[in-house]
Amino acid sequence: MSNLLLNAIKYSPSGTQVTLKIEGDPEQIIFEVKDQGIGISEDEQANIFNPFYRGQNVEGVSGSGLGLAVVSKCVEIQKGRIEVSSQVGEGTRFRVYIPRLNKDAIPLMPTEIVD
Repeated sequence: MSNLLLNAIKYSPSGTQVTLKIEGDPEQIIFEVKDQGIGISEDEQANIFNPFYRGQNVEGVSGSGLGLAVVSKCVEIQKGRIEVSSQVGEGTRFRVYIPRLNKDAIPLMPTEIVD
């Protein structure tokens, strides 16, 4: 989760909003990170979880291309899934779904954190 938040901040212009939303139901917990950053082209979205892949529009921004690959592997290990939706110049939204181990747990109330 920290990588998604750090990326949202790193690839967003100063003064724009980055949000973290957490919600859940008896089956899963959902984390959503949304920014108003540079965005990811539709063509590149299929590659962003590959190790060492960096988008064409990230010139001048430091990074190794490993962060999203690690996030994806961590989500996979927990039998979850990750979705991305993005438009260049408008921002990106990542949603991470993690299954609950304890299905009898009390569902989370939606929580939103805005930076």
